[in-house]
Amino acid sequence: MYFNLFINLLFTWKYITCIIYDFQRYPFSIDDDHDNDDEFQNELIRQNDFFIGFNEFWPLRNVDDYLGVVSSVKATDQSASNVYVLHRGDRVWDQNTFDDRDNYRLNKSEPIQKGVLVQIFNGEIKRTYFPFKFFLPHGLTIDPDGNFWITDIALHQVFKFSSNLSSEPLLTLGERFKPGSSENQFCKPTDVVVSSNGQVFISDGYCNNRIVKFNENGEFLKSWGYETKGN
Repeated sequence: MYFNLFINLLFTWKYITCIIYDFQRYPFSIDDDHDNDDEFQNELIRQNDFFIGFNEFWPLRNVDDYLGVVSSVKATDQSASNVYVLHRGDRVWDQNTFDDRDNYRLNKSEPIQKGVLVQIFNGEIKRTYFPFKFFLPHGLTIDPDGNFWITDIALHQVFKFSSNLSSEPLLTLGERFKPGSSENQFCKPTDVVVSSNGQVFISDGYCNNRIVKFNENGEFLKSWGYETKGN
């Protein structure tokens, strides 16, 4: 009897813990405009529907030798044999990286020399992309059409690249090195979610506390949340 009671209590606690975790991860309490939250929430859940396992033999050593600080990872198949890793090379983000107005202090320096997007296939580096293009890459998203979205918190910009990862972006949102909270600006944007109908949701960010919504052509639709960065 006591054993069964213990098992029931254990499963109840795990259930409650999952609810708390889900609420913390997707609280959607930015404001009362829940009509906008539903679509954003559904896309987040769809894109994060995965099983977590551990492979002690992955990746191989040459991957560790190449990568800097890793900011995002995406797998393109359920077996995780093909993985894209976004990293910052030798670039460091610390208390001296930005001034008190969130301007990147090293904007006169060169972009990161290494390819910041690394394709890893079966634990080995297959190819790298985008050398000399980014300063502090942060978020990586692969949308339903296979396009790649990368945010850069130093540039305060969001970039969309084609599925074949051509070096020139299909779309660029935000003003280069200019933090702000207008329709055309971000302040350290963190990540992107793209719905099945092409609408784009950008989390903005470490300075602003808002979600910004665009159509498939990059035209501003609306934002909700809090703007903390003056234009």
